[in-house]
Amino acid sequence: MLSSRLVLTGRLAVVLLSLVAVFVVSAVGAASASAHFFAVCETRGSTEARWSNSECTERGGTEKFATKELASEEVEGESEAGETAELAGTVASEKITIGCGKTAIETGKGTVETGGKTKATIVYSKCALYKTSTGKEIEKCEVANITAKVKGALEETSGELEVKLEPETGSIFAEITISGSTCLEKVSKAAVEGSQKCHLPGHWGFQRLHLIHCLASGSSLKFDKEAATYRGLFSLRLRRGLPWGTL
Repeated sequence: MLSSRLVLTGRLAVVLLSLVAVFVVSAVGAASASAHFFAVCETRGSTEARWSNSECTERGGTEKFATKELASEEVEGESEAGETAELAGTVASEKITIGCGKTAIETGKGTVETGGKTKATIVYSKCALYKTSTGKEIEKCEVANITAKVKGALEETSGELEVKLEPETGSIFAEITISGSTCLEKVSKAAVEGSQKCHLPGHWGFQRLHLIHCLASGSSLKFDKEAATYRGLFSLRLRRGLPWGTL
């Protein structure tokens, strides 16, 4: 997640969170000291090749491929079609949800580093404010695009890998401006703080596209100093288009 602040204008200021996005990873296994990292499956010379297919899953025949740890590799990503990223919390004693219809890594601003570390600038757009109790949009409330700068690290729990997302710097995730005559009671400033854990389904296989699934159960967040949750589904790929995964 990312460091940032929320600024509410009009009659409400609310902040949304970055997700998801996104990503990933440097990690320590829950009961193990071994670190995980991202790797690519690519064509290599005969002395290094260990696999016969471009997903690095088959042996035998002509072996042309091998795995290699990713280092300073550019990644791209966006929310899955029809998926809405949601931050649920409480502002001015009102339970609200901010939903954003599009999540994307800013072009050229997402990388996977050596040691399994990562960072990215994530932009949330097509956002709206809803009352959690009814699920209805609060009309005439305008939610500005949200930009979040995040860093991530892999963590292993019971054999499953998760990405722990945190602000790139500081303790706050994002800054949002909400304006409109029918918004909630004005809050001068509000912030999303804490961290978010997201699942990596299918992370052990080498594929061109991987999903990052953030659930409310992985939220350790506060929104305007009150407990909050985040959920979203995000796809991630290498800009080079090669199959990749975790080791």
